[in-house]
Amino acid sequence: MINNNGYDICEKKGNKTVYQVMKKKFVALICCGLLLSADAAYAMHIAEGILPFHWAAFWFVIAIPFVAYGLYSLNKRSRDDLSFKPLVGLMA
Repeated sequence: MINNNGYDICEKKGNKTVYQVMKKKFVALICCGLLLSADAAYAMHIAEGILPFHWAAFWFVIAIPFVAYGLYSLNKRSRDDLSFKPLVGLMA
């Protein structure tokens, strides 16, 4: 296949074809264009005191079993492997 410049698109350039190289450059150009054309987002996190008490209490009650199981699992795994707690600390 020949493009407008007279180059064979399927011609090998190293271990990649010219088409693959052009495709990667095109994708990179589109990604850069999308990143540079982004508008400012006028959004923010929920400020303290905005969330009603009954919703905060509801989600706190829902989260308790998951937090308890996570602490139980952390203690159980750290008894078997002493390097587990520092690993969790690095990930957190």
